[in-house]
Amino acid sequence: MRKTLLRLTATVLILLALFGFERLILPPAIGIAFHRTLPEKCDSRLWQFINPSERLKMVQECVTVTGVVDSKATVIAPGEHEGSYQFLLKPDPDYQDMVDGGLNVVLQHGDLVIQMVCARPNIKSEAAASCEGYSNSMPIPEVGQHIQVTGSFVYNPVFLGKFGWNEIHPVSDLASVAN
Repeated sequence: MRKTLLRLTATVLILLALFGFERLILPPAIGIAFHRTLPEKCDSRLWQFINPSERLKMVQECVTVTGVVDSKATVIAPGEHEGSYQFLLKPDPDYQDMVDGGLNVVLQHGDLVIQMVCARPNIKSEAAASCEGYSNSMPIPEVGQHIQVTGSFVYNPVFLGKFGWNEIHPVSDLASVAN
């Protein structure tokens, strides 16, 4: 635990040096107006399955992004208990601005974090309780698959409540895209 905390502190200090204090602690002020999706395309009821939802900072209520599933192995934020299925998406060029510089680059390999709530609720008892009454029926994408994801665009300040990365969380719709 102590080594992890020291590594985290060192990582944060390096990021501060590379990207500047303001860039890392402030939610992204990205010009994403052209990425907006009509709010009715996003299911606001899914927020009740995010535990705790207060940790996420809303950037855009509803967006659609396309890209290629890059990895299913990601750094999971401490304290997340909603049984999310989390993966990384390498956004198509038109959506690259949704990946902020800081921790999306350093910890998420320059990818956008995607979280499908209640997609694996049996991993923790807290997740099973928070997903009660909901079963996520969206297909789990494969690495290398080109997909379209619709959901809330949020900033997740996972470290010290200040440093984090951008996510689509929760996902309201996911579909395969023909190449």
